[in-house]
Amino acid sequence: MACYLFLKTLLKNRHLYRKDTNNFILGNSQKSLEINFIGQFEKLANMFKIPFVPKYSNTSYFEIDSLRVNLYGGDKIRDFERFRGSNSAVIYVNEATTLHKEILKEALKRLRIKPEFIVFDTNPDHSEHYFKTDYIDNNTIYSTYNFTTYDNETISKELIKTQEEIYKDLPTYRASVLLGEWVASNDAIFSNINIIKDYEFKSPVAYLDPAYSSVGDNTALCVLEKVSDRYYAFIKDS
Repeated sequence: MACYLFLKTLLKNRHLYRKDTNNFILGNSQKSLEINFIGQFEKLANMFKIPFVPKYSNTSYFEIDSLRVNLYGGDKIRDFERFRGSNSAVIYVNEATTLHKEILKEALKRLRIKPEFIVFDTNPDHSEHYFKTDYIDNNTIYSTYNFTTYDNETISKELIKTQEEIYKDLPTYRASVLLGEWVASNDAIFSNINIIKDYEFKSPVAYLDPAYSSVGDNTALCVLEKVSDRYYAFIKDS
């Protein structure tokens, strides 16, 4: 989907580009783009009968319908130097969560030529990842499309059933892997909990969970307080 949107926008607006317009694809590394990515553009070019010149071993770009598309890695903060100062019209960011935060900021600054179009793709990470909070949740500027494993027609039904069986008792993994949701993993949740004996609550919030749907009396008192960047919780069941 993202490859198609990038290609369609690139070709549709070619009359707006100048000779030095730097349209590019940004990924974790140039090598990862070569291995996992360029083939998708070649397939699209063949499908629509568009001339395609692949990337050669001594180059850092490919050409599609005579338009040059540069390839850059972006997992290190200094990687922005490769495209800093250039003017771009169309940018594709692959696996956005693997890139350094400052690299994405610099890429957005390059969009100085109409249509000023950028498309991202990524796998979900934890819900507080900067790409989730700064980009996906910023729906006044960006449009977001969530694709799940079930949307991928190249994945067999047998594999999906296997994945469902593997993750049936691991809801956070199932949410992330199968449903594409931004959630913390089980390991992240429980590794960040410290058990302490003595703490005096100053201004907490409290909630009584009566657990009416459970057999027996499972009523629990939950107390929560935030101090600076820490959360303190007290849970007492019956």
